[in-house]
Amino acid sequence: MNLSDYLAELAAQREAADQEVEAAVRPILEAVRRDGDAALYEFTRRFDGVDLGSRGLEVSAEEWDAAVEAVPADLMAALELAVANVRDFHRRQRPRSWLHLRPDGTLIGQQVTPVDRAGVYVPGGQAPLYSCLIMTVVPAVEAGVPEVIVCSPPGRDGSLHPALLAAARLAGARRGVKGGGAPALPAPAHGTETGPRAGPTARPRYPPCP
Repeated sequence: MNLSDYLAELAAQREAADQEVEAAVRPILEAVRRDGDAALYEFTRRFDGVDLGSRGLEVSAEEWDAAVEAVPADLMAALELAVANVRDFHRRQRPRSWLHLRPDGTLIGQQVTPVDRAGVYVPGGQAPLYSCLIMTVVPAVEAGVPEVIVCSPPGRDGSLHPALLAAARLAGARRGVKGGGAPALPAPAHGTETGPRAGPTARPRYPPCP
């Protein structure tokens, strides 16, 4: 087999795998769009083994406060430093509106307007990926987005990891929704009873943030 044939075979395998994934995920996406919170509760029970019926999908004010209190001082200091460093970079990178009146009387310029709301999906698993959260929430906040909603898979007790919530608060997010994987990703795009439609949704790219 020559290189061209090998690459063609790899491409065909990938296309077949993509079609299988799409066939498995599409019913989930349609259910979330159609049924909203009810679908998120059902899929969280089915896929994550967590019943959120008593705690709800949205992170409560008490959960936010308890999370900040539970994070050790040394970890909180590290999170604060990470947020400050990322914020400094994106503040310098931020595009700005400008106007210029040319000598011939023509007015030219650029108007930069942030979206009203953005969603950020933070994968879960064996560890809280607060670095991924910081790298996605801070740019949105520095871009001037008024409301950033964080979505991440809950633990077995139905809560999000304290360090993740602490990082979210430091980064500037003020709302959190519990949910993971394929059911959670379309929720900000379509909106549900718990989480309003968020417009653009960001997530870390794999494999750096598995």
